[in-house]
Amino acid sequence: MIAAQPQIESTAACLLVRDVRASAKYYAEKLGFVAPQLWGESDASFAIPQRDGQAIMIARANDGKSLHANSSDFGMFSAYFWVRNVDELHEEFVANGADITEEPTDRPYGIREIYVRDLDGHLICFGSDIDEVQH
Repeated sequence: MIAAQPQIESTAACLLVRDVRASAKYYAEKLGFVAPQLWGESDASFAIPQRDGQAIMIARANDGKSLHANSSDFGMFSAYFWVRNVDELHEEFVANGADITEEPTDRPYGIREIYVRDLDGHLICFGSDIDEVQH
């Protein structure tokens, strides 16, 4: 029996935001993501910021609708990125003025993580295997 080729190649969370243009700018300036295109007729309603071959989708929430990030309802992150070296990334984010809500922390499950909050309160977690991070 021949093994089937994997079909899923990557994933991307889709976060609802109030202002796609401002969010794309935050992800670019503070976190190093690039949104090469903004979609929308008169105002940006969707973008896909990307960094190092990974993406996060941001979409404008419907006008007048309340916006609840996972962090506000559950104290949980909205997206997670596995990274090569979380300490180096943390230094970059600090230099860029990102809203870091939790400094690099070793977890009991063997991952060293940081949390960053975006303009709409979404927590984005970045983590590395502790064994691979020199700190």
